[in-house]
Amino acid sequence: EEILSEIIFIEEISNYIADSIASLENNAILSSTFYVKLDEAMLCAVGMNVEIMTKLIVDKIEEDDFK
Repeated sequence: EEILSEIIFIEEISNYIADSIASLENNAILSSTFYVKLDEAMLCAVGMNVEIMTKLIVDKIEEDDFK
């Protein structure tokens, strides 16, 4: 199984992390691990468009937060 890894430094991800930190109380610890699995059809449709890929990742992270 081939794994595609990308590090994306985009404003939406930065804002998501900043909002998470801002909501912490004193002496709290934030630990986050993000794993987002996108199917092959989705990757083919998106191609190398980093903006769309980032939106998909942020949407998936936020969706998983409410489960």
